[in-house]
Amino acid sequence: MRILLCTGHPDTRALLLEAARELRHEAVCAEDGARALDLFAAKPFPIVAADFEGAGSGLFERLRALPAGGETFAIALLPHGRLDAVREALRRGANDCIPIPCPPDLLRVRLAVAAELAARLSPAAEQEEPGGGVRMKQVFHSGPFGLFQWSLDGTLLDANEAFLRMLGYRREDLKNGALRWSMLTPPGIERLDERAREELRRTGVVLPSERDLVRKDGTRLPVLIGGALQEARADRGVSFVVDLSEQKRTETELRDSKDYVENLIRTANVMIVGLDADGRVQVFNEEAEKVTGYRREEFEGRNWLEVLVPRARYPEAWAAYPELEARQLPESFDSPILAKDGRERHIRWQNSLLRKGDRITGSISFGLDLTEQRGLEEHLRQAGKMEAIGRLAGGVAHDFNNLLMVISGYSELLMKRMAGNAENEAHLRHLMKAVRRAVELTRQLLAFGRKQVLQLRVIELNLVIGDLERILRRLIGEHIRFETRLDPRLRKVKADSSQVEQVIMNLVLNARDAMPKGGVLSIETGNIDVLTASGDLAPGPYVCITVSDTGVGMDAKTCARIFEPFFTTKEVGKGTGLGLAMVYGIVKQSGGVIQVDSEPGKGTRFHIYLPEARDPSAPTSSSHMPAIATGGTESILLVEDEDGVRNLLFEFLCTKGYQVIPAMDGQDALELARRTQGPIHLLVTDVVMPRMGGPELARVLKAERPELAVLFTSGYTGDQITSQGDLGPEAEFLQKPFSPEVLASKVRGMLDCNAATSAGG
Repeated sequence: MRILLCTGHPDTRALLLEAARELRHEAVCAEDGARALDLFAAKPFPIVAADFEGAGSGLFERLRALPAGGETFAIALLPHGRLDAVREALRRGANDCIPIPCPPDLLRVRLAVAAELAARLSPAAEQEEPGGGVRMKQVFHSGPFGLFQWSLDGTLLDANEAFLRMLGYRREDLKNGALRWSMLTPPGIERLDERAREELRRTGVVLPSERDLVRKDGTRLPVLIGGALQEARADRGVSFVVDLSEQKRTETELRDSKDYVENLIRTANVMIVGLDADGRVQVFNEEAEKVTGYRREEFEGRNWLEVLVPRARYPEAWAAYPELEARQLPESFDSPILAKDGRERHIRWQNSLLRKGDRITGSISFGLDLTEQRGLEEHLRQAGKMEAIGRLAGGVAHDFNNLLMVISGYSELLMKRMAGNAENEAHLRHLMKAVRRAVELTRQLLAFGRKQVLQLRVIELNLVIGDLERILRRLIGEHIRFETRLDPRLRKVKADSSQVEQVIMNLVLNARDAMPKGGVLSIETGNIDVLTASGDLAPGPYVCITVSDTGVGMDAKTCARIFEPFFTTKEVGKGTGLGLAMVYGIVKQSGGVIQVDSEPGKGTRFHIYLPEARDPSAPTSSSHMPAIATGGTESILLVEDEDGVRNLLFEFLCTKGYQVIPAMDGQDALELARRTQGPIHLLVTDVVMPRMGGPELARVLKAERPELAVLFTSGYTGDQITSQGDLGPEAEFLQKPFSPEVLASKVRGMLDCNAATSAGG
């Protein structure tokens, strides 16, 4: 059968041509209504399909005016969803309406039905009965879709095999009018049937529509159904039925698939942003809303890039975004965005352009929020930098301490020898003052580098803070309100109480300086249980000390550097920049973690986490009392790898009457001790030495000489001590630099205590 197509849409024209070809129809195309009329006038077409609102507008009215136009089956092509135009199309001469776009399978069915109805409109067709002519009988009974003849009283007069098979009936079920339309229609659609009868009486045609029919077994079958009155018999008609169950199943699967994809997009834990070809936001999932703080609706009429990546704030980031007109997008890049709450987030984007043929229809981007990861990376970089600086500071301080030991020791000896020489004594006093300042500086560097020896004891932090409170109140002044909130059930910790005091003192003084016009300074303690690792905090029980103020606060860049040695925000001459560096080192060496939380104008909070003491019942005080600095005749093994320090101490102890055996390191000392026949009463040894360190030497000699007393000295301990734990609660230790008189007092006290213990045993 010949079909005339009139449409200006290439996609629609291609779809119709393909359907006509598969049905073995001859299709001719016209680009507009005038050309279509010319073709029809030259040779009439049984079927004409035209854009009702486009190229074929007004075609049907002019077509009906032609001699053969009244016998043509006219199909109006309408945009999908334009139901309001159906009535107008029928009024102006259309026999049927097909929504465009239309699924290919359904379009073939509609054209096949149109061909059969067009054949019935032809004068050569047999009009009395569907099977009256040989040609119509073949069409009726061999069609691929259901056909049935009916009377206006609702009786089914005849049906083809496709219809009977579709609904589960046999041909004998049609005998004597036993099969009626009411048996095929589900309850509750009486109004639908009434509208169909009204349409039939008015136009003689029932346009195809989707509905359910009831099978013989009672199940429902979704179908497309339409029909028309027979012109020769106004009380009878013929209808076609197309089984839509497969199509409906496909639609359901597509809908379920669409729902699945939409749910996947909505709940994905990555940002998904979809844009149309004009850059308008079409997809903005829950993760994108959570990260940005915006809802999709808030981008209506706005450039989403200008909202999330303001050009004025991030000019360098815009270099990663080509102009939208270029229709290009890099596959991946990292960029910052500005969330609705004003916070900056760092996103890694993966992008794809969406295309339909050669045309770009939009883009889809997947964003991964790297903000926390970037924070951890920065934390690791900062921790590594602090560790490197700490190693450098500790190493320098250790070597400097040995030099100070020599300078201060010989200065003291000179002071004694120049007693009465006022001018030289004054010079030496200035020298000793400079040495003391240098000692304090190296002590702070050692604290930061975690290279000092801590006298670890089990302590109660509330008592330490309570003892400091009166001093702290005097230091901060009356313009600042001082508050303490101490947990009465606070756990005990293992730390050096004097070092903890230094930590609290430094933090309080910094807080005071941050509030020149007054404010509130508070110290709070509490128990914290860390369940999962967080930054440097490992899981376990902790005690937390929080020192907070309502001062000027700090920005993020300042917070990142405050623990660096010599970094300070104070004016020149107001601070060395070592206070917080020392705090950091003491806390770290005590096994704890310090964190800072601050914003400009919102004050600062320092949180110190110290692990709970494993043995809260351990002794909390030293076992030795200081002695008077007198001499003696006992034997002392002196081990020191620094020549200047060893010579100084050897000379000084000899002047006190002791029998001194000098050794340059642990291995040398061990060999000398084993060659010594008499007793050795005291071992004075540096902690860190080549070949054999002080702790290892002490263990070996104590095993061979149980009565031996041990005194450790060091500028720092290094990993040699920390890898074996601290020196123990009973260990005796002198931090370099120390004065010869302090050494004499310590030596005498230890020897007397050891002698008394031996006599009592």
